[in-house]
Amino acid sequence: VNRDHGVEIVQVVPGSPAAGAGIRSEDIILDIDSVPVDGAGDLQRLMTGDLIDRTVLVRVWRRESVVPLYVTPVELRD
Repeated sequence: VNRDHGVEIVQVVPGSPAAGAGIRSEDIILDIDSVPVDGAGDLQRLMTGDLIDRTVLVRVWRRESVVPLYVTPVELRD
């Protein structure tokens, strides 16, 4: 597994799409629909726009293994 990129999740908001998909604090998001995530900016950019309301594959590194999860991003509300 190529772990030279990724973003560590510090907190998951209860009731959020991430929580519903099973993403946990301390997971490291490696890629979204096979697009590598190199930083928080990549994560924000990839989870908006065309991906809103579309289910995407998010691969996370958890406890020494890759876990595939499916997330459906939604538009953020103020």
